[in-house]
Amino acid sequence: MDDHVGQQRPKRMRDDGEDNALAGQWRLAPPVSPPYDPESTIQGFAAPVSPKYDPSLALPECFRIPDTAQLSGRRTDIQQPIELAFYSHDTTRAIHHNSRSSLPFFHPPTIPSSDPAATDLNIGFRDRFIQRDDRPEPLDAVLTALHNKKNDKQVDFCTWRGIMTKFMVTPYARRDSWTLRACMWKGTIYIDEPPVARKSFGGNERERLFTYYGYKFENLCTNNTRRPSREEVVQNREGEVNTNVQFCSITRTRIGGFGTVLAAEVDCADPNVEIGMDQSAYIELKTNRVLTNDKQRFQFQRHKLLKTWAQSFLIGVPKVVFGFRDDQGILREIKTFETRAIPREVRGIEGMWDPSVCLAFAAELLGRLRTFVKEEGKVYSLYYGPPFQEITAQQSEDGTAMLPEWFLRGEGPPESK
Repeated sequence: MDDHVGQQRPKRMRDDGEDNALAGQWRLAPPVSPPYDPESTIQGFAAPVSPKYDPSLALPECFRIPDTAQLSGRRTDIQQPIELAFYSHDTTRAIHHNSRSSLPFFHPPTIPSSDPAATDLNIGFRDRFIQRDDRPEPLDAVLTALHNKKNDKQVDFCTWRGIMTKFMVTPYARRDSWTLRACMWKGTIYIDEPPVARKSFGGNERERLFTYYGYKFENLCTNNTRRPSREEVVQNREGEVNTNVQFCSITRTRIGGFGTVLAAEVDCADPNVEIGMDQSAYIELKTNRVLTNDKQRFQFQRHKLLKTWAQSFLIGVPKVVFGFRDDQGILREIKTFETRAIPREVRGIEGMWDPSVCLAFAAELLGRLRTFVKEEGKVYSLYYGPPFQEITAQQSEDGTAMLPEWFLRGEGPPESK
């Protein structure tokens, strides 16, 4: 006798993918709980820990990751994202709903520049870098924004854009672990990250500096004024780099037939485009080391462009601007990528990614989640990690630990009373 008494023993799946008939299907399986390895905490990122197995609950469901060849070329219906609501975080992290006060305009420096301060990403690191607590945020602010807009249209999922990006890139980022949680309420499945440290700004000096480069690039490329004067540009870049300041856009889309609400940070807006419901003015900003050889270009296309495309595509951001820096943190090039054209950058290159695979996998995973996360108010733990062959899901603690009380009671948020 064993732990599977009273249940059908799950069929073992071969690691070589021979059992293709079951690939991509949910199945009963014993829990996969790899031991925590402290050496796997690299560059300030905490190693995801698999949910603890609770024998009083049902055995976890497992979704085996299909081979990319099984998904390639599959058509997945996608709906153009529509902005439903938005809000801004100020310098203290306070939230201002229905406000774009923290959405700056794009004004990149000229490269090369006669002013060294216009391209130096190191300036301000020691004395003007204000870092927020970067633990995962709950969906409270998103739910409040939707409530304030009286948006009660039924959708299948509500989550952060970053989480949907994880789903989309998993077929090609097979070694990137993640732990999430999901809860169904009134027909919608809400997904976020557990309230544990996601990463730390308190890594070594080099890691903190590389983190700062990304924020400083945003500082050098943006201004709160649509048509800033020379004095306003200089004043902005000499000011603080405060990571509390953030603009969040909430959009509704459809992925493979599943209505989905996604909340995402937007870096800036095109000053020459009127801001509207189609996100055509929004711009994503990224940094990367200059590419000096074929290996670096391959890695950039294979990994950085994949995640960048997925992030921007999901919420309808049409342009991504990359700042390429040298090892001394000096900007050497600013290059714009059209989001819709990024897949063409990698098409036909051996070992690259296929957008149809990303979308098909995301849609299939969402479908499996709809069949499993079905007990209202209960929280389910979702885990992907070693041996990187399947996603496990199991019911865990009470749902009130994930969604705010006012939301579960059907009331308005505290500030709206």
